[in-house]
Amino acid sequence: MVESSSCMTHMERYGPENEDLYIAVTMPCLQVGTVGGGTVLTPQGCCLNLLGVGGPNLEFPGANSRKLAEIICCVVLAGELSLMAALAAGQLTESHLRLNRAPDESSENSGQNKSEMDEEPQSLVPDLPPISYPSFEFGPCGEFP
Repeated sequence: MVESSSCMTHMERYGPENEDLYIAVTMPCLQVGTVGGGTVLTPQGCCLNLLGVGGPNLEFPGANSRKLAEIICCVVLAGELSLMAALAAGQLTESHLRLNRAPDESSENSGQNKSEMDEEPQSLVPDLPPISYPSFEFGPCGEFP
């Protein structure tokens, strides 16, 4: 929705010696809902239930919608922090080029030629043994049987 597209990110140095980072996002027009509309559809209802915000909160009306808005803002904050880290480390443009998100052919200084862009991307993460996750069986809407 266009009404929900506004986000302001604020970052500042923080702490006794300015060694910490304070980051906040403000989304003043975020529209969410946990009842009615598309929430009655199975995939949407299941996702809301997995997040623990499906349906109305009978004890505190509106609490589930507020919690969903908090979850969305947390995800946005994590994305903003990741983006800023990539920009600060100079990896954003490099990763776009490496993943074949190259500038137009008409761009004069792309910095790389076609053969360099076709190379296999190098991993920024060291080789680690595979992680084994416990297996879970889920019933309808992600609930344990």
